[in-house]
Amino acid sequence: MVLVGGYPPPYGGVNVHVQRAAHLAQRRFDVDVLDVHAPPSQPVAPSSFPVYRCDGGAAPVRLLRAMAFFRRRRHDIVHFHTSALRNFTAAAFPLFWSLSPDSSKVITIHSGRLVQNYDRSGAVQRRLVAAVLRQFDHCIAVNEEQARFLERLGIPPHRISWIPAFLPPTPVPDERIKAKVESLRETAGSLFLVSGAALRHYGIDVAIDALSLLHRETGVKPGLIVILYTEYDSTYLAGIERGLAAYGSEHSLLFRDLNPNDFSYLLSLVDVFLRPTTTDGDSVTVREAGYLRKQIIASDCVARPEGTALFETGNARSLRHEIERALSDRRHGQPSPESDDNAAKLMAVYERLLGR
Repeated sequence: MVLVGGYPPPYGGVNVHVQRAAHLAQRRFDVDVLDVHAPPSQPVAPSSFPVYRCDGGAAPVRLLRAMAFFRRRRHDIVHFHTSALRNFTAAAFPLFWSLSPDSSKVITIHSGRLVQNYDRSGAVQRRLVAAVLRQFDHCIAVNEEQARFLERLGIPPHRISWIPAFLPPTPVPDERIKAKVESLRETAGSLFLVSGAALRHYGIDVAIDALSLLHRETGVKPGLIVILYTEYDSTYLAGIERGLAAYGSEHSLLFRDLNPNDFSYLLSLVDVFLRPTTTDGDSVTVREAGYLRKQIIASDCVARPEGTALFETGNARSLRHEIERALSDRRHGQPSPESDDNAAKLMAVYERLLGR
């Protein structure tokens, strides 16, 4: 089988999901990964399976390289990982043509903006999206809204699975990170973590503003760890850096582009995970924080796991209130343990497609 999408580095939710899914699938299948977002010259994170990179800069070059890969190598299952489908729909039918006729096609759609973008599109684009999605032997939705949307397009329920993108990590300790976090805890006591790209819709400024409000109004000043990934808006990044400087370097840490293990280990050391996004899919990091039994405070822009503490999207004062509650009650915002096994569900999809 082959997983098609991104692969670390760079590190981010979809790339890390593909990496973990490939390691999981390798237990039962021969696995390839086709990274359509990075050039062949870029180093690949260590793996025990082949990772092919085909981004040549221009979209037509990337498409031709991907098609050539599929023509050279036959796969029983081809599992595409996409975001909001805008770019994928333009390339989908040439890619389908290059696949072996007996390959089973699977798609996971990771973006929380899928339905919103579809509803805002013109009639031609909506028909194209529907036509592309109906070509798949199985569609994996990462949240309930997506699953309902796929049924709305006329895809039969037996060809749809709702499987959140989170696959569990196994954090390995890192002494450098441990020393920094222990030093911060000695100064600040409770530790909060927020992560994402330095883009406005990740809401990192809202997290900084909320903690600053809490300090001004109550004198309480928890530690804040910010982890930034991949994409940067220079103006927004400068604002984050100013906000952290004002909050105080002795009460904050800033990390950039951590690998998945270091992120998971760092997350395991904090008390509360903040997810202040203004739009979202089924956040892998929220699921990971829940798996690690952390308190979670998240915006109400989408449905969150049961037990997550919610605040009004974009409202720093609302977030400040939930932070204060989390500090006074260590059960506040702690989701119920997940009973579903996402890994087993994903493997079951593959097994069904192979008729095992």
